[in-house]
Amino acid sequence: MRPAMLGRNVFLTKSDELQGRFRIEDSEVLFWKSINLSRCTYVFLVEGVGFDAGALGPTSQLVCDVSTIKSLWENGSAELLNVHRVYVIPPLALRKTGCYMEPLSEIRISGGSERSPVYEFVTDTGHVFSSDEV
Repeated sequence: MRPAMLGRNVFLTKSDELQGRFRIEDSEVLFWKSINLSRCTYVFLVEGVGFDAGALGPTSQLVCDVSTIKSLWENGSAELLNVHRVYVIPPLALRKTGCYMEPLSEIRISGGSERSPVYEFVTDTGHVFSSDEV
């Protein structure tokens, strides 16, 4: 069984699918052999500088909601101090052949309501993905 996304930034896996684990301060860090992302929703890879295994350096996080991306980009977090690049990983049905993720240049609100906005994810190449396509 591969790790599955359960909800906002939560993954489930069996212990035999882990490559390793160790403790850093009050947290247990898990290293997966692989991870399966949702085939039905957008996921984002956020790269930047932050603390990884207690040391300052390049790091990345998987994020599955726009509000977290905006917060990381504007404010950073305890683990991710500065964001350099965000990649959009579209649902499987919307991916171009051989292209699993694309650098993101802009997130726009294109409709919907305040409670449930429709987002457009614009890539560096000008490709536009829409959250209402899933």
